[in-house]
Amino acid sequence: MSINRTVLFVDDDANVLEGLRRSLHVYGFQIRCAASADDALRMMRSTPVHLVVSDQVMAGMSGIEFLHTVGRLFPDTVRFLLTGHASVEMVVDAINNQGIERVYLKPCNASDLGRGILKVLERQALANRALRIIEERKPPEAHRGKHGAASEAESAATREVVLTDAPFGWDTLIRRLESLPGSSSCRENEPVSSFH
Repeated sequence: MSINRTVLFVDDDANVLEGLRRSLHVYGFQIRCAASADDALRMMRSTPVHLVVSDQVMAGMSGIEFLHTVGRLFPDTVRFLLTGHASVEMVVDAINNQGIERVYLKPCNASDLGRGILKVLERQALANRALRIIEERKPPEAHRGKHGAASEAESAATREVVLTDAPFGWDTLIRRLESLPGSSSCRENEPVSSFH
């Protein structure tokens, strides 16, 4: 199974990185590794990364600081934190204030981490697909603002209402969007997700 998504692991312990690479290659996503936050940021500037998993305690920059920087520079990249030193306050801050999707405690079960990564990558792919379908169905005048370009506020408002207020799962959202007339992406027999 191969998934066209790149996951970057950041840890200053080479043994941890090698263990993650060996344990998680079976999940099919592309694995990249960096030994420092600076190396990871250089890599992310040249290679698209869909999800980054960082250790908390590293030389030079903490995992939370690094993931905060990732969120600022690469807002579409999902962020996970691995830590052996977590307090409840740190976990709450990481998720509520830093935009970190998940926090895993070391030692971490590789299959739990792999399944968590796949689940988030699947959600990300479905959200992107839903946004493409929404954009396809907008009337032509809705795609343009005063100067012919869609305003960021209009686009953000559309995404926010549709994606966060949906009282059902992503699969249902995609099916409902695809059932609306007027889309070239409406394919009856196409699987909703390639990650199953």
